[in-house]
Amino acid sequence: MKMKKITQTILVIMLMVFFSFSCNNTENNSSQGKDNEVKNEETETSLPDISGTYKMPVNTCGFELIITKENEEYSYNVKGNNGILDIYGKLSLSNQNGTIYVDFTLPESFSEKTVQGLLENNTITIQNYGNADNQFTIFEDCGDKYMEFKK
Repeated sequence: MKMKKITQTILVIMLMVFFSFSCNNTENNSSQGKDNEVKNEETETSLPDISGTYKMPVNTCGFELIITKENEEYSYNVKGNNGILDIYGKLSLSNQNGTIYVDFTLPESFSEKTVQGLLENNTITIQNYGNADNQFTIFEDCGDKYMEFKK
């Protein structure tokens, strides 16, 4: 009878120790998750100031992109075709896993309402037209599939 009681006591103690370790690991895992969330938030909020003038190479369409920042909001102006093209709009930045995207809001006269560009090494790259599965054209006067604006 005493042996049965001792065995039960040892079993209860072992279960308590096991549960305390498993709860402790859960707390560590959740605090690690919180640390990762904070790091992701920091990454998303640490965006560069991209204001300035970006130009396409001379042997391409020759468009110019002027980005201005006022009161933490960006706007843009695309000029080209010897003064014929003059487009204004707003833009925003996003950081997705360390890759910075520039989201342009286009005027209503364009088939696409928003266009996303990729920012790398002071260059904004925009896909100008799609393919057979995803047909779109942003700037019909430019035959370049990828428009690269360099700062």
